[in-house]
Amino acid sequence: MNTCLILVDFANCDWEHISVSNLIRDIYLQCKSKSIDFDLAVMRLYGGWYVDDLVSDQRQEAVKKIGSWPTIIRISESKIIRIQFLFADEILGYKGNENANVRRTFVERKAKLKGIKIKGDVSNLCNSANCRIKETSKWLSTQKPCLNNICGKKFGEVFVRYEQKQVDTHLLCDFILSLLNQRDCMVFIMSKDLDFMPGIQTACLMGCTKRIGLILTNKVSEYQMSYFERNDIIQVSCIKEDQ
Repeated sequence: MNTCLILVDFANCDWEHISVSNLIRDIYLQCKSKSIDFDLAVMRLYGGWYVDDLVSDQRQEAVKKIGSWPTIIRISESKIIRIQFLFADEILGYKGNENANVRRTFVERKAKLKGIKIKGDVSNLCNSANCRIKETSKWLSTQKPCLNNICGKKFGEVFVRYEQKQVDTHLLCDFILSLLNQRDCMVFIMSKDLDFMPGIQTACLMGCTKRIGLILTNKVSEYQMSYFERNDIIQVSCIKEDQ
């Protein structure tokens, strides 16, 4: 086994306190304790994808981060690990057109103002003579996109909200396919939410527990921890000390 694939839910990780060098080193040492060796670590980043030509803030942030990350680290005098970074949307293509990037990972939902209210007394919120909070408050109370009484548009007809709903699905599909197609590869999932559990359980039922790893960035329940330990799943912690 000479490759370790790390599937990263980028937008769900706190990169301010995570060191890629330390992370790869910890992964290697955990794998080595199980007699698993590798020379190449491939970090595949999910999140911050496109809506046609619209680039999300997470994607721009990821590009900046990657530029400062190391591409090679030394574990010991005789051990060096190369690191490769990939954006998942650049390698996921459509059948018959492998060069086509995935462009529709966002779900477009009608935006709503319901439940949003001004906090406290409007007159005490701002001292500026040009403050427009009162107008904003009036706008919120109308539940309409325009203050013009003639306008008949509803709020959801004018404003939309983009929700990135397909990232977990792409990540878990890639996770299962990697376990099936790359028999000599160790596969890790890195995310702070628990949406990956169905994929982990499926992989365990497939008999792939010896090639599964988790990078925990958030605390999990006792049940989940016991499940990981019972199935001998390698765990690497990136949890903040104050969590």
